[in-house]
Amino acid sequence: MISTDLRYALRGELYKLSSQTVARLLTVATVLGPLLFTLLIRVGNATPGDTPLGTWVHSSGFAPPLVLLAFTASFGFPVSAALLAGDIFAAEDRHDTWKNVLTRAVDRRAVFAAKFLAASLYAIGLLALGAVSALASGVLIVGSQPVIGLSGQLIGAAPAFGLVLAAWALCIPPLLAFVALGVFFSVATRNGIAGVFGPIVLALLMQLLQRIGNAGLGHQLLLLASFDSWHGIFTTPLQGLPLLAILVSLLWTVVPLAGAWWLFSRREFGGAGSSGGSAGWRGLTVMVSSVLAVTAVMVALCYAGSDPITPRKLEAELRPIFNNLTIYQQHELGRTILAGTKLNDSSVCARRGYAQNGQGDDWVCTIDVLTPQADTPTPNFEPVDYDVSIKVNGCFSADGPPSFIGNQTFKTPSGKRVYNPLFEIYGCFNPL
Repeated sequence: MISTDLRYALRGELYKLSSQTVARLLTVATVLGPLLFTLLIRVGNATPGDTPLGTWVHSSGFAPPLVLLAFTASFGFPVSAALLAGDIFAAEDRHDTWKNVLTRAVDRRAVFAAKFLAASLYAIGLLALGAVSALASGVLIVGSQPVIGLSGQLIGAAPAFGLVLAAWALCIPPLLAFVALGVFFSVATRNGIAGVFGPIVLALLMQLLQRIGNAGLGHQLLLLASFDSWHGIFTTPLQGLPLLAILVSLLWTVVPLAGAWWLFSRREFGGAGSSGGSAGWRGLTVMVSSVLAVTAVMVALCYAGSDPITPRKLEAELRPIFNNLTIYQQHELGRTILAGTKLNDSSVCARRGYAQNGQGDDWVCTIDVLTPQADTPTPNFEPVDYDVSIKVNGCFSADGPPSFIGNQTFKTPSGKRVYNPLFEIYGCFNPL
């Protein structure tokens, strides 16, 4: 139960935060951004093919919210959290108002908790607005058709609606972790610029670190990786990454908050030099040293252990996805295929480079595809080569030969032009 002091302080902090121009601009962008994004997709011919489910943005209104979520999670959420929390403590130092704040009949603990909760609640509110706006825009502009999941399975409108909302909700824990990082930098540096840029710089460094090292537990401990946990709920069977992402986000939340409280609880606000006016260079030094220390730990973790992305795992994932998408393609062409039909026998994957395992765009997978023969009832297995690019989070794309799989789109028997599901295959699996 919230105490009276905390409730009083929280109401004041929410009022101050909602009155800021930055917070209001973030609100407007959150509401209008998904609408503009979906409209641009609808009127244009471009397909964001480098994003999971991006190939289906013209086929289902449930795909654009997930594509937008993937783009927003990599940079938008860290930036919004930093803007909301990075200056929430430093502003009091800059305006020298701590003596007024701490004499309002509330203790220091309530003030600290109220500032963190205010930034967190506003950040969650923005995420909820973005989810509703993105989902409504996708359904109203593109339609409520079923969407193809990351295992090649067809997901109906009703479950897709719930899964999209769940995907956005799974981004709340890492979002709160970035709010906690903003609070830490705001307290530690006593400088609004350093408080805002600290979490943003860490997010950029995490994006770079996702392209190096081994795709093991170290990469899953990067906070940005937690934003990808929604991939696991769009696969069959469901993966266990969301639980790991929540635990990682909790760790990234508790540690910065504990450090921020340790510094804040020992601060002197009444004496000379208590204001943040002379703390500029010191704040920047604290920010840089903290970022370098965290980066050194993350780099060590990224290179720890063996790489779990192996040919055997990729083979096991690609084969059923190809089978599911082939069945879906044949249904689109008006052909009846019995449930449980197996259209491919095996797949063999290998890398062209010197490395045998790990992320990269130099993978090639050969799938033996079952094809009928005109002169005999016995089917033939034809090898088809797919060029595969796989990321550290286990998501991959596979490009097949047009001579076998056809063009990017084809016409259904009713004359409607639809996307060829085998033109570029996308999937995600748990690298752990």
